[in-house]
Amino acid sequence: MSTILIWLAFYLSNLIMPRYFVITIIFSVACSSGGNKIQNEIFTVPTEIASKSGLNYNLKIIDTLFIPVDSTTRAVNHVNFHYSSDKDELLFDYNPANHSIQAYNLHSKTKEYHVYLQKTGPEKLEEVIGMYVHSPDSIFLITESPKRRIVLIDKQGTIFKDWLVKDALANNEDYDLYFSDNFVPTYNSKINSLVIGIAPYIEPWKPAYYEQPFLVEYDFSKERVVQQYGYFPYPGEIYFFQEELGRFKYDNKEVVHFYGSDMYFIHDYQTKKLEKIVKVPSKYIKGRIPAIGKQILKDEDMTAQSKYFLETGSYMATRYDPYSKMMYRLVKKPMDYLNLDGIRKSYNEIEYSLMLLNNNFEIIDEIDLEAGHFNTKMIFLNEKGLWISANNPLNSSIDEDILTLICFKPIITQPLAL
Repeated sequence: MSTILIWLAFYLSNLIMPRYFVITIIFSVACSSGGNKIQNEIFTVPTEIASKSGLNYNLKIIDTLFIPVDSTTRAVNHVNFHYSSDKDELLFDYNPANHSIQAYNLHSKTKEYHVYLQKTGPEKLEEVIGMYVHSPDSIFLITESPKRRIVLIDKQGTIFKDWLVKDALANNEDYDLYFSDNFVPTYNSKINSLVIGIAPYIEPWKPAYYEQPFLVEYDFSKERVVQQYGYFPYPGEIYFFQEELGRFKYDNKEVVHFYGSDMYFIHDYQTKKLEKIVKVPSKYIKGRIPAIGKQILKDEDMTAQSKYFLETGSYMATRYDPYSKMMYRLVKKPMDYLNLDGIRKSYNEIEYSLMLLNNNFEIIDEIDLEAGHFNTKMIFLNEKGLWISANNPLNSSIDEDILTLICFKPIITQPLAL
């Protein structure tokens, strides 16, 4: 199930517009718990189009990690979390094949520990769809079922605490907790809360699907949702694969973005108030990403859906590097649906570029990644640079029994000619 689209009423007449302009956005914000309803408010927020920085970079491979995996693990999993402290640097991931969590030590290049989650009994856990590691012995898990369940476990898999998110949405629609690929939940130590994604139980071709917030902040002390916020930017247009979302924190801001839009939505981290929107377009995606349309979804035409996803470019993960004050934006480039033999291409053949931005969202450069060489479901940052898994099934140079992580670092070459 995809994350939600949302009814965000604003109009962009065309892509030829001034460097700075203002648009009026009508949407719902505020807390919701129990019988409280979200109130409609009108915000006028500044929107900017990112400019080009005067620097030129090359993306260099500066390090590679090889971590052996055994028969109980596998190197390609979608639910993962990079944890770093003064003492430890661990890469956690969840393996649905055997319902277990493993943690790899990035310093010793070994598997630190491996815990099997219970499938039956009082400690039973359903399949894991999201993870946040507060410490190696305090791991938050979001499970597929029962819906809206969050558990806190230790490294032995023992459940410390169990929460069911019971708060209603604005119009009492039923929903589930949901994580897109590359979605990074954030723990707010100030109020003991976690920001997580949601998805309504509504068919994606119905208008009501667009009328929900896509993020909630859950306060563990109060055991309730204290914020509902976040809206897909195009009113009434059906995107399906492209309404998936990501988010990241930098300084005192929370930035939300969507696969189907070049825009970044910049919120105050504490209040969640939307402050500004910045358009940061890729050189490979011209203008607005086209919507998939109602009929393809309603007919459950999987061939047409797959064709749309492969042929349509999108904006995937963004990671903020606090060490260099730069942002890395992963872009899925538009590609042909069929190969030269007339056979449908696989998702492993998707071509990517990597946009480099400064902390003012100015575009520094956009660099191609080699097709068929990376698993972009596993991407994280540390003080060395940006790490991406090379465990793509089409990458013949990679041993499937080795978790291979490649570190990229941008190196300044020369100022761009003006």
